[in-house]
Amino acid sequence: MATLNLQLVPATGKDTFVNIANNTNYGNSTSEILLGIYPPTSSKYIDYFDGFDISSIIGVGAIINSATFSVYKFTANVAAFNAAVYAVLEAWGELTVTGLNQPACEGVPYGEKSVVTTANVWVDFDVKTLIQRFADGELVNYGFQLRQTIDSGNYCRLRPCENVTYPEQSAKLTIDYTIVITLTPSVLVLNININTIEVDILNPVDVYPNVLVLNLNINTISISLDRFERYSFTALAKTKSFTVESKTKDFIVAAKTKSFTV
Repeated sequence: MATLNLQLVPATGKDTFVNIANNTNYGNSTSEILLGIYPPTSSKYIDYFDGFDISSIIGVGAIINSATFSVYKFTANVAAFNAAVYAVLEAWGELTVTGLNQPACEGVPYGEKSVVTTANVWVDFDVKTLIQRFADGELVNYGFQLRQTIDSGNYCRLRPCENVTYPEQSAKLTIDYTIVITLTPSVLVLNININTIEVDILNPVDVYPNVLVLNLNINTISISLDRFERYSFTALAKTKSFTVESKTKDFIVAAKTKSFTV
């Protein structure tokens, strides 16, 4: 099992919030990301996050064992409220997105949970199913949308990655995964070319013709495969017989070839 520990940084990450009722962009905010409904104005804020590089687990047969998206809440809220993560379905710009041009998102909530009132805590969302869909290539990774699942009169403040005072409090994604490698059985064809065989005939008889029967038994073949350990293949009692009618001690068997499939 392997782990990806990812955290947004300004150079590659994007995070922002939008007020669904206006055309204002908050992508350059360094102090806060608002989530929920701000009571004095009843403004509803939705958040967007992108820039987690998960390319190493896409299309390689990764099994996602767990995946957690975490945001840091540095203020208290009057009452708890439910929030969840949603998959973004198209590209969006941190410095151009507003409440009136938000990217399309799935309607399926991931990791819905209660955002407690406590300040200075990490809020974790279970996104295992969503990350598995990214890994399988079912969805393209355009990042996350974070919003309330049921509108309430409560909100909280999250830490953006552009905050230079608390960079360690930017959004995080932690993925535990396993790469499953399926090995396809290979067929090894071994060609043995025997060109010259020298035989010492004991006690030859000067009667023509002498019949020589040569049995060539190959039981074990040892092969070194590049980039792998040394493996031994057993060819089960592969026997080749040659019959030579000759009195000559040294003789040539031209291009006798035996192929074994292991």
